[in-house]
Amino acid sequence: MKKYVCMLAACLMLLSLAACKGGDKPAPTEAPESTAATEATASPEAHIPDHSYNRDTDFNKMLATNGNETSLLESEDVYYWKPCIGNLMYAEKDGSDHGPLCGRPECTHEDSSCDAYVAAYRYMALTGGKLYYFNVDLWKQYPDACGVICRMDLDGTNKEIVKPVPKPETLYGDGGTPQYVCFHRGILYLFYHANFISDAEPMQPFMVYAFPLDGDEIKLIYDSGKDYHDGSIFPSGEFCYIQDYVWNEAGEYKDKILRWSPITGETELLYEGSDFQWIARYWVDDEGTVYTNDIWTSENGAKNVMRLDNGVWEKAFDFEDPDISYSIRNLSDGIVIARNHIIYSGPLDPDIDIWIKRYDGSTVYKGKLPMGWLDEFTAQGMTLENASLVCGNENELFCEFELRKRNKDRVNEPQSFVLIKYELHDGEITEIPLGDVYHEIKQNW
Repeated sequence: MKKYVCMLAACLMLLSLAACKGGDKPAPTEAPESTAATEATASPEAHIPDHSYNRDTDFNKMLATNGNETSLLESEDVYYWKPCIGNLMYAEKDGSDHGPLCGRPECTHEDSSCDAYVAAYRYMALTGGKLYYFNVDLWKQYPDACGVICRMDLDGTNKEIVKPVPKPETLYGDGGTPQYVCFHRGILYLFYHANFISDAEPMQPFMVYAFPLDGDEIKLIYDSGKDYHDGSIFPSGEFCYIQDYVWNEAGEYKDKILRWSPITGETELLYEGSDFQWIARYWVDDEGTVYTNDIWTSENGAKNVMRLDNGVWEKAFDFEDPDISYSIRNLSDGIVIARNHIIYSGPLDPDIDIWIKRYDGSTVYKGKLPMGWLDEFTAQGMTLENASLVCGNENELFCEFELRKRNKDRVNEPQSFVLIKYELHDGEITEIPLGDVYHEIKQNW
């Protein structure tokens, strides 16, 4: 089993280190099979699915398949950026200013007393003119809750508790905890892992819950069952898509992709099979079409974009090139991003070739990724470690880079996270540094 866990971890690590409209196939309005149905209130024929996207109410899908903990939100005026560590930041869209979202001039922004400090699980949300987040630090005040929904004004003031989210009852005891949450169309979706022992064998099931922001009851919408599972949730349109990957000691594995609708109360099975070693990254477009990449290997990466058609995967397009071996880095909003494939040995080489295509296979940009912003940090003795966030659309690309100031012990190394926007226009690319945060563990002996 350890062998397969290590293989999966290595795949995710290498993928993270590598720096609209769907095709002409119709969207899947009927699934090959329906599973785990809950209180069906309408037949599939009577209901027309809504696959549209509304920025004011919907989860930012671009964040979902990066494998990191970053939240990136956009208002009319600024970006809000919450790296995996540190404070909530604001960044002007033209890169002219950035900083912690704190209005107190005397604040040093170094501890939890800072107004920009939010104990926020991924992912935050901007809806109804408020910033929402899921706080798990209030467990002493709310011992019967798995977390607390909080919100604040766009300038960081007027923080308030909206409501606690009750701990759900599970078949796996009290060992479960939310891994991340998604705010989407008035519902908080929770991806919930559990640790479980069955017949002296460790298990890792997961559950998906829905908690309405205007209600008080947490609802189980999916339970993976026993064995070792990993997976993800991907709210899109009216649905919450669920990816379930299961494997065992014998080396057997299987993927499922399902979707649950709060409108019909039904869970549909869109795909079940072993075509891939793990569907770790996928995209659902505004017509309900599901895309992923083919099998990733350490030697060649992944080069083909696959499209799901009535439960069967078919090749949509590829990133084959006679001169450079490209590997798919991420599937995002109307685009797929590939980079020159590397076998990482650290630090990361900043000489990066990227190729961005639309889902019809046409090219948005192909060439070097500008890295001029890096000079300032290398002058401070920092090295480029990885690109933990890579997402965007055909007009702009967002990348969050991690840098470290290495020491001989490789322990408690200072870190910087840098957010860069790349504007794409007529086959050209321009870098705009939006902001950076510095993190250092200070020990007072």
